[in-house]
Amino acid sequence: MGNTISQEDLKWCRDKTGISEAIIKRSYEDFRKGLADNEKELDFEMFLKKAADIKGHDVQKFTTKEKEGYRNLFKAFDENRDGKLSFREYFLGTLIITNHKDENDPNKFIEDALRLHFRMKDVNDSHLISAKEAIDIWYKFDIYATPLDSKLQYIDEKQFVTKGLKRLQIKETHVGETKNT
Repeated sequence: MGNTISQEDLKWCRDKTGISEAIIKRSYEDFRKGLADNEKELDFEMFLKKAADIKGHDVQKFTTKEKEGYRNLFKAFDENRDGKLSFREYFLGTLIITNHKDENDPNKFIEDALRLHFRMKDVNDSHLISAKEAIDIWYKFDIYATPLDSKLQYIDEKQFVTKGLKRLQIKETHVGETKNT
């Protein structure tokens, strides 16, 4: 990977998001800032430093609660749960939280966004969230909940995403891309 984005990552990002190569390359340069030449991924400390830079202050100025919030966001971005963020994880996560929309396919990020919101609530890595948390997230996406949903105690990520997409009438792809049925 090194200091320039690989053609494979560039193609993946372009295909996944529809964003121009210039913007992807600029995002990659921002991602690489502060990483050694041999480093390919961000650890939590570097992620926190980037967040502090965006806010325009030192990491030390973050409160414990703010750091905890960023840790949850980091864990949500970390799709493979290896404790590091690849460029793809970082890029897609930042697009989702900034509410990026692809004009050609407005449903393109729904599955990824649902998964990210689920992981943000799954703070103890149990792969479960409460039914109330699931319903609260679904409402943000204009997804209806059924009386049966309210009777559940917990829901796992697969059920959460599958039910959400089905109710929106969007086909689940398991790789983040969605197509209308």
